[in-house]
Amino acid sequence: MAEDEARTRMTPQFVDPDDRDSPLDHQNGELVSAAGRRFRVVDGVADFTSTSDAGQQQTADSFGYKWNRQPDWGHKPEHQSVMRQVWADVFGWPEARTLEDLMRGRAVLDAGCGSGASLGQFVEWPASIVAADISDAIYACRRRFASRTNIVFIKADVTRLPFPDRSFDVIWSAGVLHHTPDTARSLAALVRHLRIAGRMVIYVYGRKAPVREFVDDFIRQQIADLPPEQAWRRMEALTRFARSLSAIKTPLQIEEDLPELGFAKGSYDLQRFVYYKLFKCFWNDALDFDDNVHVNFDWYHPRYAHRHSPDEVRQWLVDLGLATEHFHVSESGISVIARRTA
Repeated sequence: MAEDEARTRMTPQFVDPDDRDSPLDHQNGELVSAAGRRFRVVDGVADFTSTSDAGQQQTADSFGYKWNRQPDWGHKPEHQSVMRQVWADVFGWPEARTLEDLMRGRAVLDAGCGSGASLGQFVEWPASIVAADISDAIYACRRRFASRTNIVFIKADVTRLPFPDRSFDVIWSAGVLHHTPDTARSLAALVRHLRIAGRMVIYVYGRKAPVREFVDDFIRQQIADLPPEQAWRRMEALTRFARSLSAIKTPLQIEEDLPELGFAKGSYDLQRFVYYKLFKCFWNDALDFDDNVHVNFDWYHPRYAHRHSPDEVRQWLVDLGLATEHFHVSESGISVIARRTA
């Protein structure tokens, strides 16, 4: 009981997302602001979405389709173990306890929760959690975790959240900000909700080799305008190609550096080389076929999928008064843990 009371005290109260100050009243299944703005509550999810950005709407629709088509993606035991290892690698956590120490007893915002794949890794620990997503994936997330009394579910844009400034001790946003119209602006919007000395945990896509940047954008231009079902079928063909590449075990030898193309001399697995240097064609034998399609669809169908350089990300942190505690650059992206100092 004491734990539940502590969670209640930690949970930020809803306010008008446009002024981040005026409390909202419950009226006939809606939340109503003093200015008369009304927000629906559907299936236990308060809906604060309002966007006139067509690209953001397309991206939200894409993710809503994906997560509701495969609500178990990321929750299967084989997925969770892979994800835990990935987060340990990119965020520098030597063991699961390090993540637990970050979350336990804190007010946590999972900004861009999808169906809750990341949330599943820290939901067991005593914390007050807000799970937020702009897409209909939030309903899949709530169905999975509806019995958890320490989670509040909202449908909202990360730049327009219904909470006062400095409401959270930890904001987790891994693989989300680059899917918004402006990654830096979205990060700044989240930081204002972070308490002084609170931690921001983010992962954003890194800029790729020149050929891959070109080809990925070329494919995205053809895929993003398709209805989700049709785009999914197109990604099935690409995934079969990736599987065929993966079956070729003869390594690719590059005898000399090609800096103009971002190719370094060495021996490469063919599928991994194409994946990292030419265009995204994901394949992992540990996952079933649809799980692999899911990853390729995730990359190509959303209209927004920005990539950034390490220098860009470092400058954002400085501009926002965030002290870097961990900064990791991999072939796929940039992972950061930073503490708010101002």
